[in-house]
Amino acid sequence: MKDYAFLKTDSGQIVSGFGPFTSRTEPPESGVAFYCNDFDLGDAMPWKVPTQWGMSPDLTTVRASLNGARHPDIRWEPPDQGPFATIYEAIMREILDGEMTKSVPVFTERGALQSGAIDSLIPNLDHLPASLFGYGFREGDAGLIGATPELLLSVHGRHLETMALAGTTSVEQAEAFEADPKEIAEHEFVAEYLVHKLQPLGHVRRDDRQLLTLGTIAHFLSSIHVELLEPPDLNSLIRLMHPTPALGALPRTPPMLDKLRGYRAQLGAPARFGAPFGAWVNGSFHAVVAIRHVSWSANRVFLPVGCGVIAASVLEKEWRELALKRSSVKRLLGL
Repeated sequence: MKDYAFLKTDSGQIVSGFGPFTSRTEPPESGVAFYCNDFDLGDAMPWKVPTQWGMSPDLTTVRASLNGARHPDIRWEPPDQGPFATIYEAIMREILDGEMTKSVPVFTERGALQSGAIDSLIPNLDHLPASLFGYGFREGDAGLIGATPELLLSVHGRHLETMALAGTTSVEQAEAFEADPKEIAEHEFVAEYLVHKLQPLGHVRRDDRQLLTLGTIAHFLSSIHVELLEPPDLNSLIRLMHPTPALGALPRTPPMLDKLRGYRAQLGAPARFGAPFGAWVNGSFHAVVAIRHVSWSANRVFLPVGCGVIAASVLEKEWRELALKRSSVKRLLGL
């Protein structure tokens, strides 16, 4: 099976490319390159230039490369709340001591692939609603596929768009959610951070907070627009914005980010979960936050999800949120 990468952009078109990929430190002046890095931005050459690429309204070309791959049979391990509860309590102690305001632990459901291929789920990502960005990347016997609602940044000329996407509930609880002080506070942490971080770059405009409904779950969403003063350097922009408090920590200081990395390591979070994933297409750049996906390495399968922990959080409620997110990913992918 060919190595591949694909991403639905903000135009609704899907850019897809096939390997072997050439790695670069910067995107080329023209053509296509995929930005594929880990959460720590540890790859010094994250721009992956495909041998072949194309734009289309659907995933026809990617589906054709699957060579009849069969639906996967995955043996999932029962979720264990214990390790997550330990990290949750450590975060709450930091918050109560005044060391941090928010952190995002990641819980990963694990499984073993018995037969078939995860790639065979790609057709389920065709014809997604406009609010979901399907994406995927495979290199060798490892990869990931999913559909994220979270835009990291989109750059066309000197116009930059991003979003604050934080706070999660079931659709049935949406009315109470919209008045929940904890959920509003979690969202405002993210939105205010982004506005503050982007103000030195140009004129910033934030849209009103709204409710984004995605199947069985809903989130708070605030779109943010920036008219940039200078032509953007994409590597610098990504480092500036990643990780946002939606997946990171507040305050966003080196010590707090080190603690976050420690929490992720203790819980065994996959390296690419929550990382930037993007596509550069002839001068425009579209990057998403790599959440709501299933990843694999050989026959090991991972379904990671995160939740924002702040002072008003409650362990059992966060655990239910994690289960809700995992269920939504499985439903989306047909698992």
